[in-house]
Amino acid sequence: MKRYTTKIRRISSFAAAVLLLGALLSLASCSRPPKADEIRADVIALVEASYELNEVFLGAGLPVLDRSNEEYAYTYSAAPATVNTYDIIDVDRSPFRSIEEIKAAAERVYSPDLLETNLYVNAFVGQAITDLGAKVTVVDARYTEDADCFYQSRSAKNYFADSGRHLFDYDTLRVIRPSTANKIIVTMDSWYTSDPANVQTAQLRLVKTASGWRLDSLTV
Repeated sequence: MKRYTTKIRRISSFAAAVLLLGALLSLASCSRPPKADEIRADVIALVEASYELNEVFLGAGLPVLDRSNEEYAYTYSAAPATVNTYDIIDVDRSPFRSIEEIKAAAERVYSPDLLETNLYVNAFVGQAITDLGAKVTVVDARYTEDADCFYQSRSAKNYFADSGRHLFDYDTLRVIRPSTANKIIVTMDSWYTSDPANVQTAQLRLVKTASGWRLDSLTV
């Protein structure tokens, strides 16, 4: 009876060890970052989609009605004084007809944190910037809207005017440390259209959300 009990204990211990090993392997599999081949399609889709949004948030912006055209003279004269530093967006030519549409597209590409702390502040809120000499400069939101029109600030800066688009060689994609199952850093060869011979290594951060992978850094 004693030998039988000992044997049962050994079998139970072995089974427990196997279960523990299986759990550890499963945990390791769940926590490991994706391989380059597993994430490449997501990276390509996100980066390619980001180009249009980059123009909206940081580039040339959206098409506007020409103030010098007499056809739009009444439209501009009817706009409230609070938007006298803005142009009226030509929604018939614009890929986005409202702030809501911009946000819907942006949230399919960029992480919630990057949007709320960076892009949305500049685009829809505006900010006060204090330089080293304590001089405060108020920067208008790039976009605003009312019940009648959708507006774009005339002072909005085009950050790509000189450098052009930032392009990436997706075949060189690598996932590097420190990366996890839900947060990764990837590197790729990259260059700007203004200087295609100047190839450098760029890093991008991505986070996994309930809706899939999102860029946690800008592709500019």
